[in-house]
Amino acid sequence: MTTSLTPSAIGYFEKALEVFTKIFGENHINTAKFYNNIGAAWLGKGEYDKAITYTERSLDISIEFLGEDHPDVATDRSNLGLAWQYKREYDKAIEYFEKSLKSDFKFLGKDHPRVAVTQGNLGLAWLGKREYDQAIECFELALESSIKSLGEGHPTVATIYYNLGSAWEGKGRYDKAIDYFEKSLKSDINSFGDDHPYIINTKNRIAKIKSNSSL
Repeated sequence: MTTSLTPSAIGYFEKALEVFTKIFGENHINTAKFYNNIGAAWLGKGEYDKAITYTERSLDISIEFLGEDHPDVATDRSNLGLAWQYKREYDKAIEYFEKSLKSDFKFLGKDHPRVAVTQGNLGLAWLGKREYDQAIECFELALESSIKSLGEGHPTVATIYYNLGSAWEGKGRYDKAIDYFEKSLKSDINSFGDDHPYIINTKNRIAKIKSNSSL
């Protein structure tokens, strides 16, 4: 998960980090929490290099104090995966997402909403590499757990349907792509109404596929 904060809030965290470093030292779990907060804040603001610098520091300290499989370590790895994904460094993103999932499977179980989010992000990284089969596998797992935990009509489920549509479109299976885009569209209309940008975008995707194929 990421947090978008104002520059003044980030400044507060940085001052708190300075104070905690003086009290506890550079390598302390309380210090790691501030590195994590600052990294997540920069990630939310799109400053990916800064996010990576702070989150890597949090990760190193957290592994030392909590071990490889702790949920806080998984969170750092997931955030690093996002940062590298946004930088289009998909191999690095995949590495961090897979390590995060390994920990979360152990502590949270495969049907936890956080697992579904990371599984979906892993699918997006594979999609970025145009590895459509791997992307579809991840999205289907994310879809299954999201429906169980959130329900069929949740916006997160609609997003996964949309991503599945994109993956099937990439494979040239336009019939399946339209099917998933239409499921996403139906869910988003129920959640947001007819005039939301999500609705317009999905309708345009469907129309484009139909105009460029025999469907």
